[in-house]
Amino acid sequence: MKYIRGLDSIRAIAAVIVVFHHWFPELHVENYIDGVAIFFVLSGYLITNILFQNKKECAGEFTGNLSVFKSFFFRRALRIFPLYYIVVLVVFLIGHKSQANGFMYYLTYASNFYIYREQQWGEFTHLWSLAVEEQFYFVWPLLIAVTPAHGYKFLFSGIVLLTLVFRTSFDSPAYME
Repeated sequence: MKYIRGLDSIRAIAAVIVVFHHWFPELHVENYIDGVAIFFVLSGYLITNILFQNKKECAGEFTGNLSVFKSFFFRRALRIFPLYYIVVLVVFLIGHKSQANGFMYYLTYASNFYIYREQQWGEFTHLWSLAVEEQFYFVWPLLIAVTPAHGYKFLFSGIVLLTLVFRTSFDSPAYME
């Protein structure tokens, strides 16, 4: 995929928003624009383009599509897993008690479910965005791999519909507002 320089500027703006939000939470910057959402959109756009390009190279072979998925996930795992697991293990080994009950959630990239279950943020829960990203990396490439090209409009429409259902079914807890 061709490198797009303009996306670096958008990434930089998103990073500044996230840092600003963490330094000055009382200003409620997230009510105006969400830097993490910008990162998610960029990631989704780039990942989807990479997957489409790789799928096109496999000429629609089912086994080729699955190998694309495995290759894609393995590359992502090498980029994220080592540092993530070092951080998780060090924090829990030094006895970060605020999140000790959620250790298995962090080991399985499910901290977003832990936060929802506990209905509170902790000092270590900022890893929720990596959990969401890894869940996306696992599910999205598989969906792209098994969906024929003529089915993409149904896949995308279904996801939009599912998003609306989830958004209306799971109210945002008070601690997140």
